Amino acid sequence: MRRSTHAQPSRAVVLSLLLTAAVFGLAGTTRHARAQSVRARLNTAVYTWQSVPGATGSATHVRAYQVVNLTVGRIVTPRLSFHAYTAVMSDLSGKILDDPRAWLYNAYFRLALRGAEIRLGRQRVFAGVGFGTIDGLRVIARAFKRVEVDVFGGPRMPLDNGFGISDAGDNAMWGGRLRTIGWRNTRVALSFVEKHRVRHASLDPSEFLVDYQLLKAVNSLEQRRVGLDIWQGFGRKTSLGARLDYDLLMSRIQRAEVNARAGVGSFQFGLDYIFRNPLVDANSIFSVFAQESNWEVAGRVLYFFTPSTGVFVRVAHVGLEGISTNRVTFGFRSKGGYLGLSSNSGYGGDRWGVVGDYRWRLSKRLWLNLGSNYGIYRYYGLDGDWEHTLAAYFGATTWLRRGLRLDAELQGLQNRHVDSDLRFLVRLSTTLRKR
Repeated sequence: MRRSTHAQPSRAVVLSLLLTAAVFGLAGTTRHARAQSVRARLNTAVYTWQSVPGATGSATHVRAYQVVNLTVGRIVTPRLSFHAYTAVMSDLSGKILDDPRAWLYNAYFRLALRGAEIRLGRQRVFAGVGFGTIDGLRVIARAFKRVEVDVFGGPRMPLDNGFGISDAGDNAMWGGRLRTIGWRNTRVALSFVEKHRVRHASLDPSEFLVDYQLLKAVNSLEQRRVGLDIWQGFGRKTSLGARLDYDLLMSRIQRAEVNARAGVGSFQFGLDYIFRNPLVDANSIFSVFAQESNWEVAGRVLYFFTPSTGVFVRVAHVGLEGISTNRVTFGFRSKGGYLGLSSNSGYGGDRWGVVGDYRWRLSKRLWLNLGSNYGIYRYYGLDGDWEHTLAAYFGATTWLRRGLRLDAELQGLQNRHVDSDLRFLVRLSTTLRKR
């Protein structure tokens, strides 16, 4: 079902203008409040393409995006700052529901203290096994000079990435991480996370759209995991790392990983082993089905002719309960481009692909970009004909002035579903700094 109105795009334009005006307004106020600083990056883009023909025919989409990345420093005190990252999107052709759409990814205050920092608001967390976005509190502090303590907690961001805040009793994430700092060649980190989200279930399969719940509530607990990360350096070019994530609810290893790196002259070597179990929420319907682990062994070699030019090869073998697949990638990279050849065989199908891109400078303010990706493939277990897919792009980047950049790109796609799919992207990027 589609909805098309003329008023919706104008709402998106109003929201975009308000966001942009707020940034320029903050930048302007710094002229009279010199203690405050503003750094902002605004990306305004229009992307147009035609959807694949279906039962209702094809449709042409023209989508406009406004992205704002904002940092306001020295608020009252030099130690307090505000950080925000938000986006607004609208289909100007009026062919999607809930148009316009707005997302708020970050919006938090940061207070820097001696040996510690406090963050309050919507923020992205990366702390070992603890990752996700919360509307809450995070404290990072040093302890005993050699240990960093990182604790966080709060409601999780709504699934629609909107501006609302979830109920902490229904949807939350909390945890922490201890890690060593100040040791030159050794790093050790121990982390923990717990997540829960209330699940709303229907009385029977015929009532999925009715606002009823089961008499017995579904357990909201999703994840409870601990993790251990260890890294040891041996000189400038050699290191060994290991990682172990354990699922306390499933009582199994979630992920185990060992990585080795070494450098000899112009050569760099890498060897990796990864064991994985599916990351499935304990209260999800998927948790009642049989699950299979997989493992991967991969090695790579890089050789550099110069610091910016070299060749590499990577070989990997992936196993999954009695079946396997092999992957080989060979590539050449230079300062301005990349050329690669890849091959997959076994479970998941057979595929050969060639990818390349190049970027060259015509003048101080003008760059051209050219790239293409061609692949042939066939599905696993089928002896059918090989299919192909081709994608290519040509674009230009110009700096109109300092802090103002314009990008334009023409894209093309061809595969078994479309003979010719042309797309166009234009983006204006503005960077503002006021101190």
